[in-house]
Amino acid sequence: VESHRRAAEATALGKFKDEIIPVHTK
Repeated sequence: VESHRRAAEATALGKFKDEIIPVHTK
């Protein structure tokens, strides 16, 4: 369960970073 929770957090962070990076780059 801990592994799944960490994966979910990493995905959320990746999505956030992916959405923030393009905006910052532009």
